[in-house]
Amino acid sequence: MFKLCIALSLIYFCQPRNLHKRQDVCDPEINLTPVEGTCNQFNRCTNGFYAVGTCPGTYQFDETAKRCKPADEVNCTPKGNECSSDQDFTAVAGDCSKFNRCNNGYLTQSSCPSGLLFDKTLKICNYPDQVTDCDSTSTGDSGSNKGECTSAEDLTQVPEDCKQFYRCANGARSTQSCPSGTLFDNSLKVCNWADKVSCSSGSSSSGDSASGTCSSSDDLTQVPGKCGSFYRCANGVRFEQACPGGTNFDSNLKVCNWPDQVSCV
Repeated sequence: MFKLCIALSLIYFCQPRNLHKRQDVCDPEINLTPVEGTCNQFNRCTNGFYAVGTCPGTYQFDETAKRCKPADEVNCTPKGNECSSDQDFTAVAGDCSKFNRCNNGYLTQSSCPSGLLFDKTLKICNYPDQVTDCDSTSTGDSGSNKGECTSAEDLTQVPEDCKQFYRCANGARSTQSCPSGTLFDNSLKVCNWADKVSCSSGSSSSGDSASGTCSSSDDLTQVPGKCGSFYRCANGVRFEQACPGGTNFDSNLKVCNWPDQVSCV
């Protein structure tokens, strides 16, 4: 009777519905496959287990080429986010600094460069004083209002901060920041690469991680122990920057590259 009970138990627990399914286990021979229902994610098989990777920016995963490519080169439409051509270059409700793109029937959101707003009429990113049809509460401006101003104060550097500058729109002054790795160029009135700008006043590290002085030989070198980070050297100051998600810094090519193309320990 005891043996019969053991046999019946084994039959029950070995039924397919009762087996524990390890969804993250994979076959190394079946590598780089798309994540179902998405266009920008893919499965990597590492040491017999799945790891989900994400394509940088607006890139999408190309199942045939087994790599991320520009969205307009990939025929992919994720579930539940379809769109039509008349939704391309349309404003995002509630945020004037963003706009919709419709690529291959897939709706995505893009952001205007710092200091610009989306112009629904011209369907481009434009200066705030040129955009009259913005009625949202958010404009994507990361700066703070500094009171009234004149046109002469527009696009001028914030004292003691090389990364920030003033915008003057409709008589109101706001503070804005340059993108990571750039400083405000007072001569050209634009954000420029740090090594192209002569600026020594105050802080230039907002958004970047400053880590001491450096020489030109330190520029574009990997941060020890961090495969996805690298150093930039600008005006003798070293900044730590990060590669886009899913990539590592390639010390040989001096660029961010796919992990399987990079030797990093």
